[in-house]
Amino acid sequence: MNNQRVVTGSIGASYMRPRIVAFIPAHNEEKSIRDCLAGLGDQLLPNNVELDVFVIADNCTDRTKEKAELAGDEFDLNIKVLVTEGNKQRNIGGVMAKYTMRMPKKKSSLSKDDVHYEEKLASGEYGGPIARWWTHQQKQDMASWLLDLQYHGGSTYVLGGQATLFRPEALQNIVEENKLDGPWQNDSDVEDMLLTWQLQKSNWKTLISPGARCFVDSMRSYHTYREQRNKWKSGTVDLLTNGNLDVRTKHKGKLWRSQIKTLCDLLIRLLFILLLSAALATDQFYWSWLWIIPIALASVLNFMLAVKTPMHRPIDVILAGLLISPEIYLWVNLITFSQVWLERLAANKKDGWANQYNAENGRTRSKLGQGILTGFAFTGMIVVLCIYFRDYLTSPSVQQAIYPYLMNGWILLTYLTIYQSLYMFYQIWTLRKPIQA
Repeated sequence: MNNQRVVTGSIGASYMRPRIVAFIPAHNEEKSIRDCLAGLGDQLLPNNVELDVFVIADNCTDRTKEKAELAGDEFDLNIKVLVTEGNKQRNIGGVMAKYTMRMPKKKSSLSKDDVHYEEKLASGEYGGPIARWWTHQQKQDMASWLLDLQYHGGSTYVLGGQATLFRPEALQNIVEENKLDGPWQNDSDVEDMLLTWQLQKSNWKTLISPGARCFVDSMRSYHTYREQRNKWKSGTVDLLTNGNLDVRTKHKGKLWRSQIKTLCDLLIRLLFILLLSAALATDQFYWSWLWIIPIALASVLNFMLAVKTPMHRPIDVILAGLLISPEIYLWVNLITFSQVWLERLAANKKDGWANQYNAENGRTRSKLGQGILTGFAFTGMIVVLCIYFRDYLTSPSVQQAIYPYLMNGWILLTYLTIYQSLYMFYQIWTLRKPIQA
């Protein structure tokens, strides 16, 4: 399980310190709150790990708050009592903290003369430029997702497996209604999403907390990231397309629109590469300044997302505005999208949990290097062939034969680009709202 820490309020500079946070919901529990806190006081913690305790005194009419504070002093607990009054929303099934990926410390800051060098390196707290770059991309991706959900009311279609508060009655309801041994089902690649959909089907609300934040570890390499996202996206597609699963979510339309948008992203890039290659090979390429519009919109959008991402670095904002980082990251996700849907159409089910576990433990290796070399070799071969047959490809007969296909292709690409541009403009418009990721 990833290391995590939950905080409330502003983001502090000390977020890298390992901590454990315990949340205790309490409604008129003055007679039992001391015994509950005594159990926490008896716990043995690892070295350099601190415990924060939050008691939520919910609509209490007794002395729960006072008893909790006295018990906190008695057992030397770092305790804070949160008091709610007039809380009428009893149908909230779960509330999730906002997730932010922890940025690894610079690997270069470690001295190789340090006797604990290997131990510190193996701890996962340190990383090189690539690991730090991957971490920020995931952090910005998560920030974009959180902003979108908050702009539309704060309801979420997945309550993460870390830092989520569940109402016990809601979980019991799911177990009884679906005749399960427990709320989470291990045979699903996205057991947290499946549980969330079951809660929504039973009319429980699933929300994102506007103030609580959980810091989690990221995938630090291309290979581990791909295996994690393969598991997530494969599980999501399975929920969307499996008619045997008796679950539903009000976010189903949003999820399908996200799939369609990703498909459009893929088609636009593949179509552009194909048309540009054919146009250059036949000497029929013409530049239009209108193409600057979607590029400018994408630059503004990613710049704003980078700025709204917690604890962003100047280099991250610059690379986002230049579209370097977003485009590389998008291509990785487009490859994952293609693989997931091809496997789904072929009914080829893989064990996502095992694949991610093996990748994180170094038992499998990435084929990224082979893929890049193959891509360069294929591109080089096409360029050489185009140069060798240039006279033939630029002849009037070939140009006339290719021209109608180029025109129809550019027209289709224009419509797809207009759709994506309008969507990006909508995203930019919503980002103006003062909501924190």
